[in-house]
Amino acid sequence: MGPTTLVSRDQIEGGEDLLKFLPSRGVPITAAVWAQTEGDGQPYLYILSPEVDVAPSAAMRRFVDAFRELEPTWADPFRRLDAFAIKLFGPSEARGQTFLRDAAYVYPASLFTAPTAPTSPSA
Repeated sequence: MGPTTLVSRDQIEGGEDLLKFLPSRGVPITAAVWAQTEGDGQPYLYILSPEVDVAPSAAMRRFVDAFRELEPTWADPFRRLDAFAIKLFGPSEARGQTFLRDAAYVYPASLFTAPTAPTSPSA
């Protein structure tokens, strides 16, 4: 079986708009990736934010407010994101640790760059 397209260019651009906008609304982004990991076969935009570990309810509230503020700017219906296709989580969660370890790209370093392995202090 050959590769298939997970998300459209329009969805990628809509996700990029969101990722650029969130930090200005108090939701810093460590990493993000579109992935199909759930049993329902749908792709999700996974967003890793340290703010979720600090104040989960406040981070979610700021995320929802930012999403609602940005949503009307997506004039192209194909660029519009589904809020239920986005998963926000913190780095202390098990999936956050896995995400940082296995993610192919880390945001926001020039949008797409290969991650570097964490270095441990020399003893």
